[in-house]
Amino acid sequence: MAYDLQKEEEVKEFVENLGIEYRFGCYKEKKPEVCHLLGDYLEAIKKDFSKAGKVFKNNCLEYKYGKSCLKIGNYNLIGKGLDKSDTQEALKYFEKGCELNEPTACLHAGLLLTGSGPDSKIDRNVPKGYDYLTKSCEGKDANACHYLAGMYLSGKYFEIAQNLHKAHELTKELKFQQGLDEDKNLFCQFYKQIGIIGGSGFDDPDLFKDPVEKCVSTPFGNPSDILLEGFIKGVPCVILARHGRKHQFQPRTWGRACTFYDRTPGGPKGVCHLPMSPAFCEVTRGALCEAARARGYPCETSGTVVTIQGPRFSSKAESLMHRQWGGHLVNMTTVPEVCVSDVLEAFGKNVKKAADVILDAIQILAARSDHSYLDTCQELVSSSIMLKE
Repeated sequence: MAYDLQKEEEVKEFVENLGIEYRFGCYKEKKPEVCHLLGDYLEAIKKDFSKAGKVFKNNCLEYKYGKSCLKIGNYNLIGKGLDKSDTQEALKYFEKGCELNEPTACLHAGLLLTGSGPDSKIDRNVPKGYDYLTKSCEGKDANACHYLAGMYLSGKYFEIAQNLHKAHELTKELKFQQGLDEDKNLFCQFYKQIGIIGGSGFDDPDLFKDPVEKCVSTPFGNPSDILLEGFIKGVPCVILARHGRKHQFQPRTWGRACTFYDRTPGGPKGVCHLPMSPAFCEVTRGALCEAARARGYPCETSGTVVTIQGPRFSSKAESLMHRQWGGHLVNMTTVPEVCVSDVLEAFGKNVKKAADVILDAIQILAARSDHSYLDTCQELVSSSIMLKE
């Protein structure tokens, strides 16, 4: 029979007949998927949550239909169609739904078992909850993959070892499920990458794991080389070789068409005044000092560096002058150069010390959960543009 859904009476007749068909398919033909539709019908059309809950419950327990287990679990969780909510009962149905391979039921069971709080009425069982979340993620539930990645990022709070590489693998699976391309770095939504602008050495395959090349361009031109994304001791990092990976760019500032804003064609398009107090990120400096002290290395927490901008070192007369100016350290670039006798083998030892401290500092920075200082830096740069075209 055809219905004219523009007419109210025929719409009512259609809806009533739909209920009759669902009841017949459920009670007479005993089809689990039709029983679930009947529950949805009672919930959405008739607004009879009590009857809907009974249908979902029976379909879960008698016909073993996972989606109905999820439904009745949700009813118990929020007390829908019931006198009150019952978290324990909800967990029972979520677990039943998970056994019947309903991914979202696995997700809800996992969240209940791994969660905590003053109002929680569930005995926390992280290993069991982890298994449920894993099954849900394997069943292509994107939210489960998201929470699993968060567990690996958080580490100890969830009674598992922090594993940023595993978290990254889960986010790649999440990207696949959501149809995102690789250029959209979903992992950064979970975790801040640590950026390193340095010389050669950090791209050592024994040090820098799973490198991925990223070509970028900026309004100011291309950087000295590609960006390398990867992991250093499990921490997601991105590295830029300041002289190029083959050291093909010498440090210099000459040759620029124009460095003053005077509205000439090809010149700068705005004026930007950047503060230099502090000259270096205090959070990063604190991490480096903490790493050095942990290894028993003497460490100065503050001072003034005079940069020669080689390629050469300062003469004794220049160093004396810089000391009179109040400088504490004179170096060729912003990273102090170590230049000692090869006979003492001190050069390699000190370079290794610096590398070890940097690697330890990366771990310390990765453990931070408060990244508000990065927002402060971005706001500072934005507010420093005095004139912009």
